[in-house]
Amino acid sequence: MTASVDAIYENGVFRPIGEVTLPEGIRVHIAVALIDGVVNGVESDPAFNLAELAEDTGIADLATNIDHYLYGLPKRTDEQAIR
Repeated sequence: MTASVDAIYENGVFRPIGEVTLPEGIRVHIAVALIDGVVNGVESDPAFNLAELAEDTGIADLATNIDHYLYGLPKRTDEQAIR
């Protein structure tokens, strides 16, 4: 049998929202899917935490010369850089 039950997680316990019609003491498997997409006030989508994924490459002109590093195009000079 499969059932879907909305619940709130509080103090280490899942508390159902609404009535649950299961026999007392029955064992169940719970698969958690976040409804509002927020965990501890932070969006759970990795796109909202891109800064945490950033790495220091040590390449000072990476933003200016990204095409050089990715595709081998000639490096831009400061005058050619897009401002």
